[in-house]
Amino acid sequence: MKTRNGFVSNSSSSSFVLIGWELDRDEKTYVEWVSLLLPQETLDGYAQRHCEGKNWDELDKEEQDDHAPDLFYSIPGINIIDNEEQGAPEGKTIVGKMIAQSDDCGNLDINTFRLSDFLDDLTKEFPFDKKDAIILTSTMLT
Repeated sequence: MKTRNGFVSNSSSSSFVLIGWELDRDEKTYVEWVSLLLPQETLDGYAQRHCEGKNWDELDKEEQDDHAPDLFYSIPGINIIDNEEQGAPEGKTIVGKMIAQSDDCGNLDINTFRLSDFLDDLTKEFPFDKKDAIILTSTMLT
């Protein structure tokens, strides 16, 4: 009988295409990002549910620092790719929307659209210039 010693991995991967913006990972703090990307009523609603009824601006710096990552990674309708295993370039965070994704089993999910309309809609949601938008194709470990 053969035995295997050492680390064994059954990792899988997923390929994707995303349209969005490439940001320097350390350019802003999580608090700065959520303040930029989310409307005040969303921040206040989160704080009221999780911080004894307070509004976001009533939280002290430590409380905002504690809660901002959860808010950042749960922004509805957007994808955030922020490490190399997820497919981000080194030192970068990608914020945008997936337009195609496949898995190891060959399943493929594709969205079709007019690029100009998609970018117009995307820039209504994000405070970035559409001329700076990128198309990222990559593979992430899942």
